Amino acid sequence: MSLRWNGSTLGKRDEAENFGAANGVWSLRSAEIYQRDNQWNAVSPLKFPFLALWLDASDSSTLYDAVTGGSLVAANGAVSRWEDKSGNGRHFVQGTANNRPLRLASQFNSKDALDFDGDNDKLFDPYGNSTTGPSSGTLGAYINDTTYSAFVVAYADTVSTNSANAYVNEALYGDGAGYLGGYLRSNNTVGIYSFLSAYATATQSYTAGSLAVFGFEHSGGSVRIRLNGGSEATSAISQTNNAAMRQYLQIGRQWNADTYCFDGKICEVIFYQKALAASQRQAIEGYLAHKWGLSASLPSTHPYRNVST
Repeated sequence: MSLRWNGSTLGKRDEAENFGAANGVWSLRSAEIYQRDNQWNAVSPLKFPFLALWLDASDSSTLYDAVTGGSLVAANGAVSRWEDKSGNGRHFVQGTANNRPLRLASQFNSKDALDFDGDNDKLFDPYGNSTTGPSSGTLGAYINDTTYSAFVVAYADTVSTNSANAYVNEALYGDGAGYLGGYLRSNNTVGIYSFLSAYATATQSYTAGSLAVFGFEHSGGSVRIRLNGGSEATSAISQTNNAAMRQYLQIGRQWNADTYCFDGKICEVIFYQKALAASQRQAIEGYLAHKWGLSASLPSTHPYRNVST
């Protein structure tokens, strides 16, 4: 028996994957199919439940030149819509021509990336309300500032020093009100923050000019960050969900000022609406590292350093 999915023929292994992903449970039969076919390395972020957003710049079929409709973007063209591969339809858009990132071909491991200029390039979740916060069904309604896991594969060209705020220089992602975000700072660190009763931050060492898998997490009263699957930096914070106060989510900018725009390439963005278990997190780290040519950057003890998921 075979199935059809996005125009491709799916066999028993794929049937098992789709069943497992849809139900959030992986059966013994599913595992046996993967093991028998030696196809563990074929699993995508869809493998794990609670996937809220998946943006993949290596998939040119998700990059369009208009907010709605339009045509696929050619190499070096401006991207107006980056379509979500999670199945949730949470596409990120930019309606202003001068604020659109560019699609650059064959940047890392022969794969494309989006280039953000550091001045005004950014993409928005278009469904949030700038006054009352995210509306029902939008990403903001599913990603709150107390429980989520995020992964970003990115390369910073430079990190500016023009921020007046101690917690942000350039944001990989963030909401319009400043309640959650992952960011780079000019002191060669990358961090995650959450603004509840007060800021809480955790930072890891990072120097511009290198590609990395950035991992961000908030759960259990703490914010955490990992770089290339390494040891975590963590900071405690109170658990208060400010969903009504948050605004739209952005890729490449934080808050509502272009002071905080990212300068560099963003390759892939993945959000889960829960904190992943350690084994799940490591599987996503392995998937991203092998896909983007970063497997050697994983720790020697990482379970996926020598084999992808």
